[in-house]
Amino acid sequence: ETVRQLARRGGRSIISADAARLTMTGWGESEKMYRSLFRCYRYMNAVCSRTPILLLNEADQFLTSRVVVERSIDKSENTIVAILLEELERFEGILLATSNSVENLDVAFDRRFLFKIKLEEPDMEARFLIWKAMMPELDDNEARSLAKYSLTGAQIANVIAKRYLAELYREDSLGLEYL
Repeated sequence: ETVRQLARRGGRSIISADAARLTMTGWGESEKMYRSLFRCYRYMNAVCSRTPILLLNEADQFLTSRVVVERSIDKSENTIVAILLEELERFEGILLATSNSVENLDVAFDRRFLFKIKLEEPDMEARFLIWKAMMPELDDNEARSLAKYSLTGAQIANVIAKRYLAELYREDSLGLEYL
């Protein structure tokens, strides 16, 4: 969500990389896909009026630690890490990488990031604002009572989505008690 808000405020597009789609089964195909990702980004950067954001969501899937080569797949995975290190070394643009598992990242990537920001869980006031933004129909007292629960923005969005689904299923409006 943070990346989406940064993009919205900056009027930028997001190019989101998906590790599952970049990883192929054919020999050498994954390496080609990773190189292609950066070629596409360079092209988009050249044609867009504002520099787009390249998002590596769940970056620990991309920026993994290299392993001792024991199988052919290990060599391929290490090659992908080398490609990413090379591409990031000469990267010109905006790259945002998100992860809940930073301990799984290869230390060689560390210096290639100018800023590293740890996002803490929102405090009560921030949760109040999130509830109000996501459900404008809540009055201040309702939003404050919901803000007492220690939830992240993503968890609040899930609660709201589940409520809307329950309302569709029941064909009835569910109140604050349901939330």
